[in-house]
Amino acid sequence: MKWLMIPLVLCVNTAYACSEIADRNDERAMLLQNLKDADTYRKGQASIAGMWMFWQQAPDETAQELLDTGLSRLRISDYIAAEDAFARLVDYCPDYAEGHNQLAFAYFLQDKLEASSDSLDRTLELEPQHFGALAGKGLVFIKQGRNDIAQIFLRRAQKVNPWLNERGLIKPVPGQGEL
Repeated sequence: MKWLMIPLVLCVNTAYACSEIADRNDERAMLLQNLKDADTYRKGQASIAGMWMFWQQAPDETAQELLDTGLSRLRISDYIAAEDAFARLVDYCPDYAEGHNQLAFAYFLQDKLEASSDSLDRTLELEPQHFGALAGKGLVFIKQGRNDIAQIFLRRAQKVNPWLNERGLIKPVPGQGEL
């Protein structure tokens, strides 16, 4: 009887696999270029919103439901339920960068800094120009009292997103003035 169950388990696991993440490199490049080209605050904020919309388009319906559940839990400060939804999302869809980024944010809001940092690392492996994850790494390092390395990540984030909300945390480099 045990041997009859193995094929059934394999079929169930395959049926619940995340859809392959579509190649959206051209769209990503255009959105990032729009962000760099934004010459007013209003255009910058519109470009940022477009980038977040891009990142928050999950690969399939199941992943989108898990993401939306986690985001709705974050909005009402239910960080444990948000963490659970995002953890299920990254288990289901391990190559979806925004799942890892949102899990990192849920961890951060609970002061689980090492877990947050690890999730941000995975986000950046998948999406190297994710300015939210870059800034998130900076914020984790600030909370850990590691301000020098925090500045590196905040500067990297601002290089991608000149309108970065956290840009006020960036300290001028001696002899170079303000950024």
